[in-house]
Amino acid sequence: MYDPRGVYVRRRVGALVAAVVAMVALIWLIDALIGDDEPVVGVAASASPAPPSSGPSTAVRTSATASASASPSPRSRTPEQVPADPSAPCPDTSVRLRAETGERSYQVGRRPLLRLVVVNAGPVPCTYDLGRSRRELVVTSRDGKTRLWSSNDCYFGADAPEPTVLEPGMRNGFEVRWAGRTSAPGCPVRRDDVPAGDYRVVPRLGPLTGDAAALTITR
Repeated sequence: MYDPRGVYVRRRVGALVAAVVAMVALIWLIDALIGDDEPVVGVAASASPAPPSSGPSTAVRTSATASASASPSPRSRTPEQVPADPSAPCPDTSVRLRAETGERSYQVGRRPLLRLVVVNAGPVPCTYDLGRSRRELVVTSRDGKTRLWSSNDCYFGADAPEPTVLEPGMRNGFEVRWAGRTSAPGCPVRRDDVPAGDYRVVPRLGPLTGDAAALTITR
């Protein structure tokens, strides 16, 4: 028996499968042509709260909650009892950066996993711009004198701000797979394979530069 609805559903499913196959083929073709590094992933990809402590951060958050519930009179309110405004901008001095690698060493031909970690080292939540064009991982020689690659050299995406609330002690991680080849501003076509050796991964966020991570490439 002819079923018009069944034919329609099968056609819709077939069109969807064809679209997915076409997209996968396009991504594979682009990667085969330019061999670019995999893009940095989304905000807070490795976010994990710091363990509870009795330090200043916990004290401030606790006092802010207590003041909100108790609603003390203006005369009895103290600076410590005023709730923090998460929309207030983070001062650069409270933002800490560091680079991490998935493994201590990688063989030539593998794609090292590199990570930029942003942490609010201040006592209260605040907002900082984590826009893609501001985030950068740079691979240099061991002594830091030779710049070999940057995650921004071949990035031509939208330059949009990403104001993000940073909780005290919370990790905000961004990862990229490095193809193990050199790059330069403007993304020139020629990119040479980096030989075995010791390197440094330097994290940057806007005007800030953080703690570098060691990376070893082996034969």
